[in-house]
Order: sequence, then C-alpha cells, then structure tokens
Amino acid sequence: MSNDTRTVTGVAELCALPPVDKWQILDALGAAADEFGLNHRTLAVLRALISFLPQREIRAERHSTIVFPSNRSLSDRLHGMPESTLRRHLARLVELGVVSRHDSANRKRFARRAAAVAYGFDLSPLAVHADHITTTARDAQTLALTCQALRDEIAALRRALLDHGIAADDAALHVCRQHLRRKLSQHQLCDLRDQLQHRLMQLQQPAQITSKLSARN
Repeated sequence: MSNDTRTVTGVAELCALPPVDKWQILDALGAAADEFGLNHRTLAVLRALISFLPQREIRAERHSTIVFPSNRSLSDRLHGMPESTLRRHLARLVELGVVSRHDSANRKRFARRAAAVAYGFDLSPLAVHADHITTTARDAQTLALTCQALRDEIAALRRALLDHGIAADDAALHVCRQHLRRKLSQHQLCDLRDQLQHRLMQLQQPAQITSKLSARN
C-alpha cells in the first residue's frame, strides 16, 4: 500500500502474520481513508468485494483469500453502480495495493473448487498491511479528536467575543465563521484559536487611565 507501508515479501513472514477480521480492517481503513487516498465510493466497492468472502477472517498468505464476483454482481450489490465507474474504483484499489489481482488466462473470475484454485481479487494485502492500517487509523482518530477540541475552543472564544460587545458582523468573526465551515488542518485551527485568544485578551485588559499633567506641574 501507499503511505510508506513496509513490504513483507518472505513466505515465512507472511505465514507468521495473524489473520484479521474483515470488517474491523475495513473500518480501520475507512478511518484512515484520507491518508491512503481513498474516497467513500472506492471504500464502498471494497466493502462490496469483502461481502463476497464467506469467512470472517482474511489471511496474509498470497492468494489465500480471493473473491471472484462478476462486475454485474458487484454492480447489483452497489445499487446499480455503472460498470465503467466500478472498473475505475477497482483499478484504484489495485493501484493503492489494498487488493491485488489474480487473473486467469482470459481474465475471467471463477473458482475451481476441486483444484482449490480461484481467480479474482486477492484480499490478503489487507492482512499483510494490517498493522500499518490500524496504526494510521488510530493516529487519524486522535488527530480528529484534537481538531474537534480546537473547533469547540474556537466556538467558545467566538461566543466570548460576542459577549464582550463585538458585533456579529465583525470582520474577524466573519472570517472565523467562514473558516469553520471548511476542513482545516490542526495548524490552521491553532492559528485561528490564537488570533481569537489575542483579541479577547485585548478586550479583557483594563483601560489604562493616565493623568494629564499641566505645563505648570
């Protein structure tokens, strides 16, 4: 996968990796979707692929966990997604290394149960990279909580400024309201919070009264 994932190549190493729960790893990948360049429609296609896996666990051994639904079956499970759109999202999953292809000679997807051979989409990369996916998801969730806390703090500061008599149509508060409608980075949120804090501190400082000295004094 992308995002600096370590590559596991040895057969012994792959066999030593534990299987993963297919729905748990999908949830983790969804939490870290932005980090891996996935959008909600590509994740929906991955969910549809995983739904064709009868067992709950995905194993790390190559070609050990292959699903082979037709494009029509996938499209039906995705509420009629056009085949051209479906192919594009499948290609994106392969490009990112989330799944891999195990094609037959004619690129058809099928299984020969007697020979224990299947051709289709291999889900084993999800188990191979499970540690990286879960760690990235945990970091993404922590960042999301941090950013939400910053947004709450900014909203409280904005209310405090209004309570101190700042007009609702004040330029700074207007910019603040516009920014909060967008998805801001942690750094941008910190900058916005610091600006509002500085403005509030200025309002809270007592007015300095200076005595006017006469020329005689």
